[in-house]
Amino acid sequence: MLNYCIAAALLVSSLFAQQPDEGATRGTGGTAETLDCAIIGASLSAGFVDGPLTGGEPDNRTVPLQAVLRGWLRDADADTKVRSAADLMMFRDPKKKGPQQIERSLARQPDLVLALDFLFWYAYGHMWLEDGTAEQARLARLEQGLADLARFQCPVILGDLPDMKGAARRMISSSQIPSPETLEKLNARIAAWAAERPNVVLFPVRREVSVMKEEGIELSLADGKVQSPPGSMLQGDRLHPNRLGMAWVGYLL
Repeated sequence: MLNYCIAAALLVSSLFAQQPDEGATRGTGGTAETLDCAIIGASLSAGFVDGPLTGGEPDNRTVPLQAVLRGWLRDADADTKVRSAADLMMFRDPKKKGPQQIERSLARQPDLVLALDFLFWYAYGHMWLEDGTAEQARLARLEQGLADLARFQCPVILGDLPDMKGAARRMISSSQIPSPETLEKLNARIAAWAAERPNVVLFPVRREVSVMKEEGIELSLADGKVQSPPGSMLQGDRLHPNRLGMAWVGYLL
């Protein structure tokens, strides 16, 4: 356990010390033009802390994706900007709050968009069953989210949908979680949509969350490999990543 704690501290601290090569950060082969990164999404991107107000423990901690990227790019390019429109309250009305984030980001004409959890609440949550089943409602709402994302012409890093079965019921009820069969259809649609667009790259949120939950992540450090215990990269609600989980996301990015 001591080795794991040391490894966790090292990964978090090294993330903010690492610098990418100069050409990669500037986006134009090393010229001095500004690189503008826009973040859209929900609570993972915004940085939700599962503290006492939500029934969690005081020691739950995380950082927003914006802080992770700013730490990585801090000294790499003075003209790099990382701005976030991610909304903690997106679960309340994704069909309204999603387009609002799109509009705010488009106004800045970003060079890169990170949408790791933008589609989450288009597929999760309670569905209004006017005509059809819950599965049909989720698939229809997903199409709305994809249509919103299609407005971006710049590169987009898009996350697929994780299986959050087993998350604390105080955070998300079982009726808000797609069935395994529906989740397969949703992710297949996202993959097909992304494959049609050369500016979209899929980030494997589903795979990484599954490994975090079930196996733990093998961390490759300078002094060797350390295995994180299952679930150790998530906060107490088993829904949101903690600081180590966000450091791992930043490392993968």
